[in-house]
Amino acid sequence: MGKRLLSFSFLFFAIMISSTAQMVSPNDLNSAPTGPPPPITGNNNSNGPGEKRKIEIKNADFMELRTNLDVQIRRLVGNVKIKDADALFYCDSAIVNVTLNTIDAFGHVHIKKGDTIDIWGDKLFYDGNTKSGNITQNVKLRDRKLLLTTPILDYNLNEDIGIFRNGGVLKQAKSTLTSESGVYYHQKSTCTFNGNVVYVDEKTKMYADSMRFNTNTEIATFLCRTHIVTDESDIWTDAGYYDTKKEKAFFTGKTILKKDKGILEAENVNYDNENKKGLAEKNVIYTDSTERITILGDKLYYQSDSTLIKATNDPFLIKEDDKDTLYISADTLFSFQIPKVYEDTIDKNKNDTIRILYAYHHVKVLKGRISAICDSLYFSYQDSIIKLYQNPVVWIDTTQFSADSILIYTKNDEIDFVYLDGKCLIVNQSDPGYYNQVKGRNIQGFFEDGDLNLMKVNGNAESLYYIKDDSSAYIGANKALCSQMDIYFSNDSLQKIAFLDHPEGAFLPMSSIDESTGKLEGFFWMFDKKPITKYDIIRNNNAFQIERMKALDAKRELELKAMEELRKKEESRVDLARIRKGQTPIRRLFFNNNTYPHHKNFRNYK
Repeated sequence: MGKRLLSFSFLFFAIMISSTAQMVSPNDLNSAPTGPPPPITGNNNSNGPGEKRKIEIKNADFMELRTNLDVQIRRLVGNVKIKDADALFYCDSAIVNVTLNTIDAFGHVHIKKGDTIDIWGDKLFYDGNTKSGNITQNVKLRDRKLLLTTPILDYNLNEDIGIFRNGGVLKQAKSTLTSESGVYYHQKSTCTFNGNVVYVDEKTKMYADSMRFNTNTEIATFLCRTHIVTDESDIWTDAGYYDTKKEKAFFTGKTILKKDKGILEAENVNYDNENKKGLAEKNVIYTDSTERITILGDKLYYQSDSTLIKATNDPFLIKEDDKDTLYISADTLFSFQIPKVYEDTIDKNKNDTIRILYAYHHVKVLKGRISAICDSLYFSYQDSIIKLYQNPVVWIDTTQFSADSILIYTKNDEIDFVYLDGKCLIVNQSDPGYYNQVKGRNIQGFFEDGDLNLMKVNGNAESLYYIKDDSSAYIGANKALCSQMDIYFSNDSLQKIAFLDHPEGAFLPMSSIDESTGKLEGFFWMFDKKPITKYDIIRNNNAFQIERMKALDAKRELELKAMEELRKKEESRVDLARIRKGQTPIRRLFFNNNTYPHHKNFRNYK
């Protein structure tokens, strides 16, 4: 009986030992293995043919073996060190599933791979078969010069790829990058960030929903709409890249660059912030609210430190004024600023500048009543002087001016003075086939309230003017030659001519006027080339510029309407205030004497 009892006790004890693996609890082993173990796949890391590479336990202050149904578990406590291939794992305690080749590590977890990758966290589940781990709580990854922090990190030691989905912060020496999720590629030194991405360094801030960042070159690649803020500019772009070291970038898609009062829009922009220059291409729009200019074109080079702008490929310039807007098109527009010179040299704090504009080849101009074509143009924004060179032709209303060079001076946005120099010719068509003409070495035209008032012709002055009788029928033409003549106008009509210094003249009856006698030498008439509307200035029917011009017209119309409504509200407010003070008769608000003439009492009311 005693022997049977002893045998039963021994059997019970053996059963208890064999079932220990099923009874592992957090109280027994600090914590149980997390999650179901992944299936064992592949044998890429085998010790020999057909053998899988096993996790090696290098050190522990305490180790306990548990076995259950052929599943072997090691419980490790204190100064734990585990090796798998070229990776070392350090922690306070761990549970190693020898059979499934997995690790559950707890407390001061540290993964070290080679000399470049270090990962820290509070907990780790690692699968030695797939070489992938899940690190949680206070996770940090260090790789050469970067530090990535995140609550949870999935890392594959085979491919050196880390994934975070619960927010992350990547820090380098001078920059910080945060996002909601991301992927880190160690072998490519690249990170891809998604969701509320923010990049910050000493000079730049970038905001996007996704971004790719190279940790070696420090180049950020944009995958969606991105906002870039530098010390001097704001940039919005759809795609491209930005070299944060060299401060160089290429933007594509719809790109807007804003600096001070200038705004640049284009589909492609090469940007060099360090050297303060760039190149914009395709559907370019440049606006300067201070100078009130807009440039439309297909290619624009700019240098911000000297405020230099060079536009090519059929550029179109709009210079807004209070009365008449200036429109210019050419093969090339070249604009820059120069320091403004003051007569008062005592005030040394004045640093104002003047913008200068040059236009080259096939130039067209329109400003109010002035239209012009030439091969080159100079324009000063300070004094609004337009200088036309190389075969210039200017039309003011129906009068045509031509010379070797023409200068147009404006005052209060009105024509004030015109100077023609070299081979000057002025032609005015009074009726089809009848042309009044003036020639001279140089001609000065004086305007009053925008209307031609006086012309002074100097050197080899010639004139031919047609004469009408009282019934407005042509009876002939006066032809004169002298050294100087003054021609006076009123309401754009000839009033008188003063011939100075040995004049010679003759009257030509209509019967003696033909092709040769009715025109001065060098006569030409090209009114069909005159730009009449701003759309005539646009070259090659540029669809983008036409569409943009229509948009600007619509915008101005809305602005004028809003200003008019505001003016009416202000007048009503002022009138109402005066009525309350007894200063304004009520009849001014409710009756118009012309509309209601029978209201005599109201008309006589004071």
